[in-house]
Amino acid sequence: MSTSMYYNYSGKMIGDVGDNFVGKKAEQMGEILTFENARNTAGHSVSFIAFVNTFSQNFTSNWNTQEALGRMDDIATFKNTTRAISVAWEIPSEDSQTALENLNRCNALIAMLYPEYTDKGTNDRGSYIMSKPPLVRLQYSNLIQTPKGGGLLGYITSLNWTPVLEMGSFHHGGDIYPKVISISVEFTVLH
Repeated sequence: MSTSMYYNYSGKMIGDVGDNFVGKKAEQMGEILTFENARNTAGHSVSFIAFVNTFSQNFTSNWNTQEALGRMDDIATFKNTTRAISVAWEIPSEDSQTALENLNRCNALIAMLYPEYTDKGTNDRGSYIMSKPPLVRLQYSNLIQTPKGGGLLGYITSLNWTPVLEMGSFHHGGDIYPKVISISVEFTVLH
């Protein structure tokens, strides 16, 4: 596995050395969007050069309110504050090898939406128990990070993966690899 963040995959897939320059340049500029699997200590992650189209954060402060006789304002008791992040980006490919690797990156990200299961403690082979929920750490430069610089812990509530078909595809061995993939993610931060 390559040492560049751009090529860290879940499942130890290998990245393309052909566009290594672009990945290193993006890393120097902080233009890397990284999702790390928070369920294990192996550090499995998937990173994308961040051709970000949209980015927004939504902070919601939740309060319990109670009406009181003779008061103009409700009595308010603070419950919590939630934080949701929306990010959308494009993944372009200059050749069929990069398109294949981008598809692998997308599949590695999609795999992080599912929990881990174990069959330990079950009497029936084939029965599985959820052992770890699908928690991830998300980081994008200084915009999405902890105060100490690490990725924010949370979970992906939705992921939209769309090949941009009008941009064309690479064809190899009967398989189709889109030249551009558009992804959007909704992410809820755990405090």
